[in-house]
Amino acid sequence: MRVENRNVRDDIPLLARRVLACPRCRRADLEFAADGVVCKNCAWRGTLRNGVFAALDAAEPARFDALHTVIEAQNSHPVVWRWLYEEQCRAIVSAVRPGRVLLDLGCGPAAPYPKPEGALVVGADLSLASLAVNRDLDLAVHASASSLPLADRSVDVAAAIYVFHHMVGDTVAETLRNVEAAFTELGRVMRPGGEVLVLEICPWRWAWTAERLGWVAARRAIGKFIDFLFLPPRLYETLGRVAFPGAALDRRVYALEGSAWFPPVLGLPWLEWPRFAYPFDVCLFHWRLDGAA
Repeated sequence: MRVENRNVRDDIPLLARRVLACPRCRRADLEFAADGVVCKNCAWRGTLRNGVFAALDAAEPARFDALHTVIEAQNSHPVVWRWLYEEQCRAIVSAVRPGRVLLDLGCGPAAPYPKPEGALVVGADLSLASLAVNRDLDLAVHASASSLPLADRSVDVAAAIYVFHHMVGDTVAETLRNVEAAFTELGRVMRPGGEVLVLEICPWRWAWTAERLGWVAARRAIGKFIDFLFLPPRLYETLGRVAFPGAALDRRVYALEGSAWFPPVLGLPWLEWPRFAYPFDVCLFHWRLDGAA
């Protein structure tokens, strides 16, 4: 696919036909009208307004609607940037070449990487407020990771930047099902020979045991403020083997000196914690998919 060097938001309906699909039947058989989209196969209706393709009810609130400015501020913390983003973002950009489609899953209010030249950047997020201010996207999609309104095999590179630990349900088992559903969707939309890069914070073994045993009780006591559950590396590796059969996996763990202090809790930038007392690793899972059709 050739992507012209211009503001793609000015011509979203034309480009959307190449990647968008009905979130209900998954058919890439959409009809575009002024601010509206209709699936010619199942009659599903959505909207395309102000540069955002809405596959969800716009009235549904998301916790990150009120946090997008906090997210940007916290990510700019020098230690957070150096440990969680700097090298990882270079890996994402190096995977995207001109003419490729990049899916930024859970894109948030801004991309932490420079826009790859000549690529089509599609961002999907539950937060409509974040999508509205994200100027790094060519196509913004208001959708769940478990039901992406994208055509089969339409994505060349997918990046999920610290997203999966926020896909929480009411139990650990439900959370795992949510993450599994998102991996299944990635497997569906990825093209042969594509690349999937997942950045995640993964607990040490004892920390994962403590999470499993105490997470539900803590969530009941504190409420939905606990909107995260960190999963161990072996779970991501297992999910990847199922979703991307035959893919080669490179996993990297990023080191940080134990004396470094940083804010570990999203939304609490004033609360800093030393690395040596933080029982988690920053990991990159990089799958290179089999090129066979």
